[in-house]
Amino acid sequence: MKPQPIDKNLISDLSYSLKREYVKCNRGGACTASSIIMCNTKKWHSLLSVFREQAGCQFVLLSALDDSVITNDRSFYLSTRKYPNVYFPLGHQYIDSVSLNPMPSLIYNLADTVLQKEVLLLSQQNTVMVRYKVLSAPGVVTLQVRPLLGLRYASSLIRKTGNINTGNKPIENGIMYSSTDRDPMIYMQMSKQCSFVTAPDWNYNIEYSEDRLAGLPYQEDLFMPGFFETVLNEGESVIFATSDRKGQPSQFESLFDTEVASRTNRESYQDDVNYAVKQLIRTRKGQTFIVNSLPETANIPKEVFMALPGLTLQSSEPNLFEKVVTSLSKMLGNTLMGRVSGYRLLPEAPLWFVWAVQQYFFQKGDIRLTYKQFGKDINKIIKAGIDNSLSGLVTDDSGLLARSLSTEDRYFVETNALWYNALCFAAEINEFNGEIEASATASQMAHKVKSEFTKMFVLPNMLYLPDSVSENGSVDHTCRPAQILAAALPYSVVDNNMAEKILLSLQQHLLTPRGLLNIPPQQNVSNESVYVMPEFNDFVAELYLKLRIGDEGMKMAKQMYYAHNQDDSLPSSPCFYQKFLPDAPHEGFGSPLCAASVAAVNRIKMLIDQY
Repeated sequence: MKPQPIDKNLISDLSYSLKREYVKCNRGGACTASSIIMCNTKKWHSLLSVFREQAGCQFVLLSALDDSVITNDRSFYLSTRKYPNVYFPLGHQYIDSVSLNPMPSLIYNLADTVLQKEVLLLSQQNTVMVRYKVLSAPGVVTLQVRPLLGLRYASSLIRKTGNINTGNKPIENGIMYSSTDRDPMIYMQMSKQCSFVTAPDWNYNIEYSEDRLAGLPYQEDLFMPGFFETVLNEGESVIFATSDRKGQPSQFESLFDTEVASRTNRESYQDDVNYAVKQLIRTRKGQTFIVNSLPETANIPKEVFMALPGLTLQSSEPNLFEKVVTSLSKMLGNTLMGRVSGYRLLPEAPLWFVWAVQQYFFQKGDIRLTYKQFGKDINKIIKAGIDNSLSGLVTDDSGLLARSLSTEDRYFVETNALWYNALCFAAEINEFNGEIEASATASQMAHKVKSEFTKMFVLPNMLYLPDSVSENGSVDHTCRPAQILAAALPYSVVDNNMAEKILLSLQQHLLTPRGLLNIPPQQNVSNESVYVMPEFNDFVAELYLKLRIGDEGMKMAKQMYYAHNQDDSLPSSPCFYQKFLPDAPHEGFGSPLCAASVAAVNRIKMLIDQY
């Protein structure tokens, strides 16, 4: 069923509309994002940001537009902005409806004039287009557009400075501008004849409400080089384009229409999931890889490998899994171990890689192909683990792996559940491919690890697994979500009886409609932040399908699948948050598009189809 636009009553309620985001990225890393009323609530929100490889992060070109309409001798602001203790202008009060499918589209009712505003990020360019169309009007309409430029990285803020250029250079139907002689140009143009009035000024103390709530820096000044002005009659439209390259205004309308025609309306939850998956894939300089979250920064391989199966194995793009692994290996210096400059490589990343290849095998069903593609990498990881040479991890005489922390070595459930699963899978694929010695070595170590894991983590009179144990035997008895891996991984390091206890404990202490809490509130003696982390939702579904065979398991798996689909009033805004608040209605926060969250949903769909 095609979603309906968001109605005026919800839009006018800022407590609702400012909490709802839209996000659109292209494969090159350009991004447009804001609240649904175009009022930025986070410092990384912008009409156009681009990825700068040298810095490894997003750079904001165009933060926002202060746009206004003069009709019938009356002026109406379309924009909404937050300043200390006040919102101004209040353009959202004129919005009749918002649609986000297939792109953001806002209808403004300006007394006797109706105007449509659409935001479109081009797929193959670092270009955002904003189209204004007069749907009805009693006479000529004057449109004024004032660009507010970011001129900063997405994680920073800017204050007025006298060290930037205040002038600009005219080009066809617009201007080009650079903040300093060293910085690249920003090109701003209209699709039809217009005037540009140079009037350099700063907008002071703009605030980002969500950053303020999160305790982050939230206030800045934005530079405005001047304003564009053009006139429109009823039925006419004009496009305002911003880019890192000069465009041809005569082609803007056809380029806009062609881009829109290439997109399809999202009419189901799975359509939203598929759309979100595409937002997280990047292709630059012939390399294809996964973005961990937005705003984009250097990859964090642990989360990337967690997300890899869910984001790639159901893709219509051929060999996407292989492309990402190949690119990531090159980015990491052709190794999956060790500390690599420029990337945060967590110790468990190689073990998550083995799990990702395991999921690849389950999907492809060809163990010889899997071994041919990835057998050497897996054996290299297993050998490193056995030889005590996995970076950041220590292999003791028992075969268990401990994280090497600053003050001590500590054994974690997640690490050793993944280690056991990796050993068993290595034994399986080596045996099938005639590598008997390698298979036997992995199998013997797996048997040892399982026995020692049971001694360390399966404690008498405990209905769940402790999260970690120090080298001197100090036990963290906190009930944490990562223990689900011990029961839900393909090779479970615990027996069915313990797996059942784990599931029941998670239900009792951690499970919410959005996913698992990071810690039970009643055990939070250190006052750490409590939140829902949906990255393990696919393992929750997998464990239900394993232990609750039949309708009950399928019912719970489907509930986890729809964990991100709780807001029926918001049509097709595919946000898959990194975290959720612990209390109902569990509002999302952090990144609105997180690879592990999206991948978990997609993998649950794969599991449901398989079962």
